[in-house]
Amino acid sequence: MNSLPKADLENIVALIDDWSQFKNARIFMTGGTGLFGIWMVSALLKANLDFNLDLEITILTRNREVFISQHSTLASDRNVQTLIGDVAN
Repeated sequence: MNSLPKADLENIVALIDDWSQFKNARIFMTGGTGLFGIWMVSALLKANLDFNLDLEITILTRNREVFISQHSTLASDRNVQTLIGDVAN
């Protein structure tokens, strides 16, 4: 799924008791291509698989190509879309 340690993702997903609040969620993330954002996206996608949440994540990014080259597995996930832009604009 991604390059983050499997045990870390399992621990993150286990911290939330009720993932049903994310069922069919549409999440818009700024900072989703940074260090913490990548961990959040990875954890959300793991939970999406584990709990069949059918969630969608749209990530605002200044540079889609860099995101794709550095995180191709996340970028190619059918539940992840990117929107080119800058939060300052």
